[in-house]
Amino acid sequence: MRTGPAQSDGGTPGAGNGGPGRPGAAGSGADGVASPGELTAAARILATVMELIGSAGEGAVTVRRVAEEAGVSPSLVIYHFGSKAGLLSEVERHVARRMGEALAVPPGDSGYLLSVREAWMELAAEPGLVPYLRRTLASGGELAESLYDSLMGAALGGLDRLEGAGIVRPSADPEMRAVLLLALDLGMVLLADHAERHVGTPLLSGRGLQRWADAEMEILTEGLLDPGVSTDHEQSGHPIQENDR
Repeated sequence: MRTGPAQSDGGTPGAGNGGPGRPGAAGSGADGVASPGELTAAARILATVMELIGSAGEGAVTVRRVAEEAGVSPSLVIYHFGSKAGLLSEVERHVARRMGEALAVPPGDSGYLLSVREAWMELAAEPGLVPYLRRTLASGGELAESLYDSLMGAALGGLDRLEGAGIVRPSADPEMRAVLLLALDLGMVLLADHAERHVGTPLLSGRGLQRWADAEMEILTEGLLDPGVSTDHEQSGHPIQENDR
């Protein structure tokens, strides 16, 4: 039985060059994402686990089935991850690490907005990751709780680093800020099928991710309310009390 969330900064045993974080690969395509044939054995195993959970749930994961679908021997799965529990824990760490990277991407030479967009395009292109997120979070249970806890840890750590870099302002309530920002992005993943009917673009395509990033950055950088609208909690008659937090 798993006793708590996996840590988001751990490495992958035996994964070779950098683990499967951006999957450790012999080479990668023009978009910086390794194709399935380029993934290391450990990264292929993790991608297979994510794809199995995304399509059929946690119960579909067995060492033998993962080995068969990843094209490796069961002994190699055991060598890298130890057991099914080890596989699930490492996938959780991997996803939290990747989400943390996307949530706290530093600005590149092309500017912060383009850096964020590129990070999310790379994340969406990683085999199995988005279906894993959708199925796990929607299914609930211990695995979903542990994954969400890890994602929250990654979000809090990422926002703290962005504060330190002077990219985001300090918050009076950093935990709630992280909850809201995480909900903004995970909500898009979970509700993508419904949202696509209204925006007319697959959200996880290049064009969809571009529109998503642009709209989100507009809200985060320019705000939603008109500058003339009062946001004073005292004037609204609903002051926030310390014990309400």
